[in-house]
This record gives sequence, structure tokens and C-alpha cells, in this order.
Amino acid sequence: MTSGSAHRFDPQYFADILLRIVPDLPQPVVESLWSAHGARCYSPADFLQCEGEVSQGIFLIVSGLVRLSLASDGPKAQSIHSRELSSPTMLGVNDVMLGSSVSLTAQALTEVHSAFVPKTAFLDAVRRFPSAGIAFSQFIAEELTLTYSRISELRGANPEETRWRRV
Repeated sequence: MTSGSAHRFDPQYFADILLRIVPDLPQPVVESLWSAHGARCYSPADFLQCEGEVSQGIFLIVSGLVRLSLASDGPKAQSIHSRELSSPTMLGVNDVMLGSSVSLTAQALTEVHSAFVPKTAFLDAVRRFPSAGIAFSQFIAEELTLTYSRISELRGANPEETRWRRV
């Protein structure tokens, strides 16, 4: 499922990808996250994280495609496809910063290579550098915008929901 965390990405490659996603991070934060990361590889259908579990850290998705889904509350347990994440991106930032359990299940659709940064190392970097907290908050705001957009799309595709809005 995952490779051992003894492997690491090249520091410049790691920095380039991280700064592409979160451009305003101070260099000491990038270095701190790099020193704490471990490389992980997931095969198609492997789970990176599962909804409801305790959040363990963040994933810097370097390559691959990940499906995010949410369990429905109905009598027939179904998975609601939220959206897909393609590299480069980050996963788990919101849950770690809020101190909540994992909010969405993430499953590899293709082979996925990621850098995993444990929660304690991530939060330590954010505490030491308030500007990092601001930069990651902006990332979260962008992610929320995409999520709300996807929810609107799903509601628009649901004939039952459309009927309710017309009444």
C-alpha cells in the first residue's frame, strides 16, 4: 500500500511543488515541512484517508489522481462523489488546522505519489510562523470555494432538489 516513510523527495522538488500550491509560505516553513515529510506511494483503489478517522497529517500530492467522497446518511450506506484532486495539490490541511476528524474519504484512482507531513510537525510550523497560518487559511478558502461549487453542481443535477427550489 504505502512505501516506507524513510524515503524523501528532493528538497528543491518538494519546495517547488509546495510553493506552487501555497505561494506565500516563508522559506523556513518549507524547510520545516520538508524535513518532517516521508514519501508515500499508493496504488489505484488504495485509501489515503477515510472519513471519520483521526486526522494524522497532510498529504502533498505530487503525482496522480485522488477521488474525494462522503458517506451518505441514508439507510443504504452510499458514497457521494465529491470531486477529484489532480496533482499537484494538498489534502488534509483543513482537518488538521481545525483539529477535526477526517471529513472526506480520499481514494487513489491512479498511482499516487505524495509527501506526508505528520500533524504535529505541520501544526508546529504554523504556530512558529503566523504568516504560514494565513497562507494555509487562503488555501482552505480556495478549497471551500471549490467544495461549495461542487455542492451547487450536485444540487442542480438532482431533479428532487430542483423541484424543491421551484416550490
